[in-house]
Amino acid sequence: MLTVTAKAWGKPSGISPTEEELRQFLRLVHVEVYDFGRGQRHEREAESDLRSHIVADTKQAGQAWKKLEHIFGDADRRGIGFTPALLRKLGRGWLALKSPPGLTKTFSNCVN
Repeated sequence: MLTVTAKAWGKPSGISPTEEELRQFLRLVHVEVYDFGRGQRHEREAESDLRSHIVADTKQAGQAWKKLEHIFGDADRRGIGFTPALLRKLGRGWLALKSPPGLTKTFSNCVN
């Protein structure tokens, strides 16, 4: 991690950081490891979140997760970023999404 940090630090200015500068910077860094492998904790949590909050048909959560893995993997290789609006657009045609809770409540208040 030190080598990568020092290399990235020096790129814009051409000046390598001092040991003290690296120490100060790394005190602010927190590294979290995600275990998204098949059946691992974070993958199960992602599918659960999709089932609970995103997909209209809960049986599609596993399929949605696999599709998202493919989409994100491809985007990562190409250096493409995502916005919530773009993700919703990508889901059209193959995935029915739940309505946002605020929208559903607002709509039901307008009808009644």
